Amino acid sequence: MIRLSDNLEVNKPAPVDDRLGVFSSTASALAYIAEDRRYIGLTLIVDTGSGATEYWFENGVEDGDLVAKSGGGGGGFNCADLLTCTDFTDLQTDVSNLQTDILDLVPYTGATQNVDLGTYNITADQVNLNVTPTGTLAVGGTQWNNTIGSSETLLKGGSVTLKNGVDLVARVVNKVNPNTTLTKASYQVVKVAGAQGQRLAVELARANNDLNSADTLGMVIETIASNQEGFILTVGQIENINTTGSLQGETWADGDVLYLSPTTAGVITNVKPNGLTGHIVVIGYVEYAHANNGKIYVKIMNGWELAELHDVYINPATLANRNALMYNSTSQLWENRPIAIADLPTTVPYGYTAPIASIVSGGVITETQLTTVTIPAGAFKSGDSILITIWGTRTTGASSGVNSTISLRVTNTSGAQMMTNLTGNRHQNFTITGRVLSDTSIIWWQNSPTTAALTTTVPSLLNTGFTISIGLIRTNTTDEFTLYNAIIRKYS
Repeated sequence: MIRLSDNLEVNKPAPVDDRLGVFSSTASALAYIAEDRRYIGLTLIVDTGSGATEYWFENGVEDGDLVAKSGGGGGGFNCADLLTCTDFTDLQTDVSNLQTDILDLVPYTGATQNVDLGTYNITADQVNLNVTPTGTLAVGGTQWNNTIGSSETLLKGGSVTLKNGVDLVARVVNKVNPNTTLTKASYQVVKVAGAQGQRLAVELARANNDLNSADTLGMVIETIASNQEGFILTVGQIENINTTGSLQGETWADGDVLYLSPTTAGVITNVKPNGLTGHIVVIGYVEYAHANNGKIYVKIMNGWELAELHDVYINPATLANRNALMYNSTSQLWENRPIAIADLPTTVPYGYTAPIASIVSGGVITETQLTTVTIPAGAFKSGDSILITIWGTRTTGASSGVNSTISLRVTNTSGAQMMTNLTGNRHQNFTITGRVLSDTSIIWWQNSPTTAALTTTVPSLLNTGFTISIGLIRTNTTDEFTLYNAIIRKYS
């Protein structure tokens, strides 16, 4: 071996420096290259059997200064033997070509098998699904459904396909009592019945009262055994069911509105309930009436109770027949309470404002007519009710110990009738106690054949018209009375 320290120019196109290697380990390289032959930047190659790696003396010439070059990697050179690479420029070219080859692989088309990224993610500006997929969708998979114009995902269990952007579902626990298996074929409607296992528990809903219908949640879309979990549809489209109405004993058509049944728990109907037959809970609409491929669009809308409105307060302790809903400006709420005379307007159809007439001290103790109210023909019909309100006072100076009564006479085609001493809700004589008539001075007179049998002295109110005469029967000639208001109202 001839050692030269400097100034030797070699023209042969091959490595002539034995310090380049290839060495089998860094230890063998350090043992071969003495420290006096090293310099900062000296590069050598180590191949432990898994590929060639470049090392260099980065910051000194001691053993600890020999480190792998940043970006160095195993293998990948185009030349079969590193020593055939003519120079470092060739090596750089080979690395650049390898990088280009890798980049050409992503993106790529024409895959012949699945690409498994393991636990790694895909980051992209957008992902385009094939709009004509041919593969079979697996649980957790998503593909395009060109019929609905949206992507769809197969959910846990493999029996429910979520139409993305169309459906909303909830996973619930079946707590129907007694134990009942829920099925898509029956598409039962369920309501919230508590919670279990960190999920909502459900039971069959029914529109017969507020308790059974207020928490209506959705429609069953897969088989859910008792005490097991499954999916229900809260908003969206349920497909491939019988929507002819035959299951319910009805006939359904496209576009029919479907309601929660007030008679059978979990069942829907196209017959709209009302206040007498049940609560109104809209479940959805028939999109396609068919025995096998029927479709229902589910969108639950629950009707409100009057007391559930945000500006209404119904006091259950005071609620009674003939309560009215009246506005309270202090609480700014509509509240229930009995009708008082002060609540009635001073002028209504067939009413008079006061003073109408007065009876002064003196004269005879007799019935004195104060006023008459004429009801024109056609104003009332059979079954209508009449509310008669009388408001009056004794005049100043009258004896507080004298009591008188108000009398009513009704004249129509049946002739004159005296409405005194009648039973039921038809008439009462009003006793004048003190100076005013009380709020109970109200007569309800219902014109109905079914109630006329309470007394034979009350004439029927015919459409030919009639007259109501209001009078005073005094018990003392010193009794004085002024009639301020006589209001007659019709209620159909």
